[in-house]
Amino acid sequence: MNSPLRIQILVVALCFTTTSQAQSSWVQNPGNGHWYTTTAVSDWHTAEAEARALGGHLATVRNPAENDWLFQTFAQTDNIWIGFSDELVEGSWEWVNGETTAGTNWAMNQPDNDWIGQHWAYIIRGSSTDPVLPPSYWDDAYFYTTMIGVVEVPRDPSGPHLSSSAPVAGQMLTLTVNQVSPGSLVHFAWSSSGGGPISNQYGFMELSPPIHLLNPQVADLQGVVVKTGYLPSFLQGFSLWIQTWSTSDMVLSNGIQLDIQ
Repeated sequence: MNSPLRIQILVVALCFTTTSQAQSSWVQNPGNGHWYTTTAVSDWHTAEAEARALGGHLATVRNPAENDWLFQTFAQTDNIWIGFSDELVEGSWEWVNGETTAGTNWAMNQPDNDWIGQHWAYIIRGSSTDPVLPPSYWDDAYFYTTMIGVVEVPRDPSGPHLSSSAPVAGQMLTLTVNQVSPGSLVHFAWSSSGGGPISNQYGFMELSPPIHLLNPQVADLQGVVVKTGYLPSFLQGFSLWIQTWSTSDMVLSNGIQLDIQ
């Protein structure tokens, strides 16, 4: 539990300045209405942290149609991380967003946990010529394996969209809000207690009380606000939930959970 003193220190620590930054490119899957983008090339944990910072998780595959769409859209030339892991219990594969699905698409004799260290699933690229790892099937990989990840968010990212850089104690954090009305006043709210939801005049906030506010900022001519601030080292292991809204658009952004490393 976070003590009142610790929260007061955190309020002081979260001081941000404002600038501007380009937005991410998203693609909608017409089959489920969800939106997707890709991460930088990285290991699975870093890709999942990037996905969370964008307000989602690494992609869940619920049926063959979703697997085919992910493969055709993102995996023609690159292997792609999905949000499936048995890191916690060997052989007990779980989706990182908590969903349960009945089907899988493992390649023959996979997952094999080769050398007792493969706990993270990916979709095999279309350019694969390995006969035991055919395109569009799944394989398991090591913690040090790197590739792009596919991020999935359920809401339309054409509305106000909040994202962040990787939250690392002792480093700078960047919060970015895209797609708000130019010149509108954007409010930042955060909680250290959880992800809600609670209702307010703009809809359901993904924050739990008590909720704290940062100084509002005016969006630039591109409809972007960027805040940067330093995360002190003592915040390692701390979690924050952040969400924004614009008084002009009267719409909440997505909420994001930051697990400070």
